[in-house]
Amino acid sequence: MDGEWKRVEDWEIVEDDVVFLDSDRKEVGRKDIHQIISDFVEEQRISDDMEESTDDLPDHTDDKVKKLYQLLTQVARDKKWITYGQVADMLDINISNADERWRVLGKLMDKVNDIDVEKDRPLLTSLIVTETPEGMMAGEGFFTYARQKGLLSNENKRVFWAEQLKRSHEYWG
Repeated sequence: MDGEWKRVEDWEIVEDDVVFLDSDRKEVGRKDIHQIISDFVEEQRISDDMEESTDDLPDHTDDKVKKLYQLLTQVARDKKWITYGQVADMLDINISNADERWRVLGKLMDKVNDIDVEKDRPLLTSLIVTETPEGMMAGEGFFTYARQKGLLSNENKRVFWAEQLKRSHEYWG
């Protein structure tokens, strides 16, 4: 089923694909091996580059918040964005209940936002997007946070988000 989490017990290479297998050795997914290698190399590069982005974070900052901050600063340097699902996967937020998973991610994002507000920086969480009928955009939690902090009043949400996205790319780029 699409969207259902399945436990991968083993894998094998079939032609140019890595085939992921469950405990009954049934295929639960497949991915091009060249893409896996490319992703791994990119992940290592990002990991090496991210260390410096947390140098000025408060000493008491939680490890997952640091990891999220590092990830987002690298995404900003690359002038890209990332989806909520990708962030949850990269932070190993493997909670089966979707509402709980997004609540945990939202709390981490608020902590990143708190750091950015304190340091008078653009909101890095503007880089985390979801698909809407109008295209990719930040989720409602981003706008709720911005309103609570007085950063967003009656402005157009899409304009505010686009400005934060652009400013993040410029600041960290």
